[in-house]
Amino acid sequence: MTEVFTRARRAASVSPGGTPENSPAFQRWVGVMEGYESRRDDREGGSAVPTGLIPRSPLNPALKRWAILFHPYGIKNPKSSGTGLRFAAAMALALFVISFSGKAAWFTNGASADAFVRALAPNSNYGGAGALSVAGPSAVNGSGVTNGVFDSFIRFNTGAMVTNFNALYGTNNWVITAAKLQVTEMGAPPNAVFNRGVGGFEIRWIVNDNWIEGTGTPNAPTTNGVAYKDETSLLNSQTDVSLGTFTNAGIDTTLSFQLTLPPAFIQDASAGGEVGLYWKAIDPRIGFTVDSRSFGTASALPYLEISALPAPGISSIELSGADVILSGTNGAAGGTYLVLDSPSSTSPLGQWVPIATNVLSASGPFTFVLTNSANGALGAQFFAIKAQ
Repeated sequence: MTEVFTRARRAASVSPGGTPENSPAFQRWVGVMEGYESRRDDREGGSAVPTGLIPRSPLNPALKRWAILFHPYGIKNPKSSGTGLRFAAAMALALFVISFSGKAAWFTNGASADAFVRALAPNSNYGGAGALSVAGPSAVNGSGVTNGVFDSFIRFNTGAMVTNFNALYGTNNWVITAAKLQVTEMGAPPNAVFNRGVGGFEIRWIVNDNWIEGTGTPNAPTTNGVAYKDETSLLNSQTDVSLGTFTNAGIDTTLSFQLTLPPAFIQDASAGGEVGLYWKAIDPRIGFTVDSRSFGTASALPYLEISALPAPGISSIELSGADVILSGTNGAAGGTYLVLDSPSSTSPLGQWVPIATNVLSASGPFTFVLTNSANGALGAQFFAIKAQ
């Protein structure tokens, strides 16, 4: 926050514009004065019936990803007395899925690498398999045999997505509003190495993308790629972040898991590089197998779908008696926007106080009228608008 907020020292008009920033977490600022190969491992094809498994988790406002989108600016009420009343305004990056329909642009990211790993074969690689799998220690295959723990790694390169959103909305002038992982489940995989069973599992975003896919298959494992023994060096509980917990269906179907949007994941996806995910069983009985990127049917492959909207902006801030009027741009119809207030620009955003909420009826420009919000006793006030 300290690198973003500065107190305005004189009145100025506002001209929306852009200034460069070295982090994709920061968007547009406004200121003043200034073809596939098929390898399915003997599995049969199945129908694809879409279904949605959608968890939600709360935002942690203390995290750095509360990016401020706009330079603050100040105005001085010419009718005020004493030291005068100064206001600063800023826009905060949306970290929740904005609930509106038909407005966001979606981009589908194909997997760039994936592999499952096995606890009972800690040195073996299966990166060339036609499947990914998650299994708990009590899961069994179709013959009732326990095959042990399975975890999976998968990466998506978001470079094409960033290029697309930049072309659509302007360079870095957009915010991610939703992310979904789509997979195609095989309810009864015929290869005996795979377990079966319905249960819970977790998807995590991981910091370390430095693993090799390899070429091993269930019938011909190799040692030229990621294996179960590598998990201790690849995973870090201090930096990796959960994107939610989910439950498989146990049948042949297409599943769409809506992921939460923690700051680190959003920043990584917005950077246009490799984004790594790790799947791990929660329920000891789960045996969840899906098609990998090596499988030949395009519609059955794993995809990371991400939506974005143009970044909202502040066009003006003014006083009307004791009321503060904030005008914004790039609002989304049906989107909920909050105004936060703080007497200090250096306070963590989690300590800012919500003072107004508005659900927009139309997209485009919007206005907040903050009734009796001008407090001359504070000397300076700072406001932020965020989408919820």
